[in-house]
Amino acid sequence: AMLSNEEKMPLLVNTLSKNPDAYALVFCNTQYQTHLVAEWLKIMNFKAKPISGRLAQNKRTRLMEEFRNKDVTILVCTDVAARGLDIKDVNLVINYDMPSEAANYVHRIGRTGRAGASGKALSFCAHDDCENLEAIYKLLDAKIPKMELSNEDFEAKLAPKPRIDGKTLRLRSEERDNARSDRKGDRKKGPKDSKKKGPRTQQPPLKMEPVQMPAFPNFAKSEANPNDTRVYQITSEDLQSSVTMAQGYFRVRDRGLIDSEVLVKGRKKFFIFGPRKNTYKMTVKPIYKKLLTPLLTDIFKLAYLDITPEVSYKSNSVRVYLQGQDLELVADKKHEFCHGIENYIKAFLAKKLFVPRNLKVSVLFSKFNDSTKERPARGERPSRGDRPSRGRDGRRNGNKRPIDEKKIQSMAQKLIDQVKESQGPVQTKPLNPAERRIVHQFVSDSSDFATSSIGDGRLKKIEIAPQA
Repeated sequence: AMLSNEEKMPLLVNTLSKNPDAYALVFCNTQYQTHLVAEWLKIMNFKAKPISGRLAQNKRTRLMEEFRNKDVTILVCTDVAARGLDIKDVNLVINYDMPSEAANYVHRIGRTGRAGASGKALSFCAHDDCENLEAIYKLLDAKIPKMELSNEDFEAKLAPKPRIDGKTLRLRSEERDNARSDRKGDRKKGPKDSKKKGPRTQQPPLKMEPVQMPAFPNFAKSEANPNDTRVYQITSEDLQSSVTMAQGYFRVRDRGLIDSEVLVKGRKKFFIFGPRKNTYKMTVKPIYKKLLTPLLTDIFKLAYLDITPEVSYKSNSVRVYLQGQDLELVADKKHEFCHGIENYIKAFLAKKLFVPRNLKVSVLFSKFNDSTKERPARGERPSRGDRPSRGRDGRRNGNKRPIDEKKIQSMAQKLIDQVKESQGPVQTKPLNPAERRIVHQFVSDSSDFATSSIGDGRLKKIEIAPQA
């Protein structure tokens, strides 16, 4: 199944829902992903549990007994945890992540269809996983059939994504409950324990000035489907007041973000004159800069962080550049910080408006974070003598070159045209991982061609060939 990382869980849930008798193994590449997928499935009432190298041996033995007794029917596991497990009657294997080693692919799918029994193996191949396919094809000496996917193959309604602690691999809500029970137990111990611990020094409370958040107008109850938060429906005689109500419902400050549509045109109040009572359908316009800039500004204010967001939208891609002195506080966890904000933005947009499935959201640290440096005005460039010299790999001062996505797609299209003419494979020039990802994604839109990476190291060529 060729899909994006965001589409893996919707496809997994839909597949398991259509196979209620599934006795399945779901393989992930990391322990964190294993526990995240299992906990997410449990929230949606699937009989799923994770097994990884982090579990103690007694818990692992008890879990395997539950799986053999079919008290648990979906076992989410890593390659390490699945070695040595001999389980009969497994009728479904799902590679949630493609294995990096070809031998592990054979090891995984060999868990089903044993001893003449029937079984099915599905592999979820996102663009990051494409480079692992060529080694698997060589080992199998065959191509893996590709699934034809449509919108009906993806589950539209998912439970909220759980939050897993990276150290304990447990739900954070469970940890809070345990912490509360521990605190209650400490209170029951009485004053004897406090004497053993000695005098307690109290820290002075941290003084912070309250942040004033904007007030939103009150709104009437929507007459539309309450499960769809992206639509606000109201019957009113005044369009302006209806827009104000929709502002409060969607919690947006700019009236220009509200799009109105007349669903039912009512009669005039006094037959031929007077106000007309219409039913309006209100939605939010996809103006991402106006939506996200005040949202992220308020979040950083509440966190007392000196960080300023700058939002841009181009070619179905939303980019948020962060700048400010407090970025140094999260520099060590830069990737996790940006990834968390990206997930929050996606969840926010999904509740507000109808988001395209292929919309990309990226959060980046701006190059102009130093308060002593001013961002150069548009059109101003340093003289040739003042420009830093380029290195062997074409970089300046260690910064990556900006990638021209349209230029790479144009190059891929020319190579596809060459393949059509010659009916033989064509290779690109050496590309870095980010550029290869664009080519894999562009060519995968057509089922008539296949791509494979050739070479070792960071720079590899891509071979485009007719689909066998």
